[in-house]
Amino acid sequence: MKRIALAFNPSWHWLRRALRGIQAYIAEHEPWELLPLGYGSELSTVPGRQWHQRIDGMIYAGQPGVSLQGKAVAIFDRAPRLTDPGVLVDFDQIGRLAADHLLQRGLRSLAAVSHVDPDYSRANERVTGFIRTAEQTDIQPHVFVQGTAMQANDPWRLEHQIADLTEFINALPKPLGLFAFDTSHAWRASVACREANLVMPDDVSLISGGDDDVVFEALRPTISGVAPNSERIGYLAAQTLDRYLRGETVPDITRVSPIGVVSRQSTDLLCVDDPVIAQVVRYIWLHVADQLTADELAGKFPMSARTLARRMQVA
Repeated sequence: MKRIALAFNPSWHWLRRALRGIQAYIAEHEPWELLPLGYGSELSTVPGRQWHQRIDGMIYAGQPGVSLQGKAVAIFDRAPRLTDPGVLVDFDQIGRLAADHLLQRGLRSLAAVSHVDPDYSRANERVTGFIRTAEQTDIQPHVFVQGTAMQANDPWRLEHQIADLTEFINALPKPLGLFAFDTSHAWRASVACREANLVMPDDVSLISGGDDDVVFEALRPTISGVAPNSERIGYLAAQTLDRYLRGETVPDITRVSPIGVVSRQSTDLLCVDDPVIAQVVRYIWLHVADQLTADELAGKFPMSARTLARRMQVA
């Protein structure tokens, strides 16, 4: 039985889903013994200095921390260049899907929150894809480069980052379509909007370059995101590693398309010039099963049915 090390952070939502894909591959093929290890620099502290000589292979995210040439497959890459085969999400397509989602809602003021760490250059393709898609419609998005609180492990630093992001969002034309690099950046952007007294989605329509349904559906408003096909990534990573260990030739990089946009309240927007009519349309969407009459609908807002019909025609 092959002994396969898993070197990634299991607290990450998408990596837990990738693990399901790994398990699915194992269930269809010969069993593996999975050995959960640390990740990144933590691997150097794993008991037994020669532990890597006692395993047959490894699936890792980020930086492996040790060299396992011919034995490892990456499922997330922080470095500009992989030294092992990689099965990675198509980051460029994530950005393109996010831009299309905002453009389809009639938004013409767009911005993106990127990452300050140069080691994330490959993952920052999300922002590049977003910008290129917007530019195809003659829109030049504004870009805010956000740092990470992890770098300093300092609560004040996080407050400072959110304050800077709040100032950035406040200065841009509204309504604004905002693309956040990943789930943590989307959370910060939602806090910044609240600090600036901006309403989502009326003032700012926010979409994330990742999707964590547990977190995003707990927030108010709920946050839209582009969902990677994490289980497929895990399955293909296991398949690639299995072939690699058998001495077969495998691709340097396999790109996996995201599942698509998970649309939630933060982008539930119809861009019309009349803010009351925008509220009416949103109310209709939320109560489509109620089969409201024009008089009933007008009763929910400060206008007659005739005025409502006229304003909707103008909008």
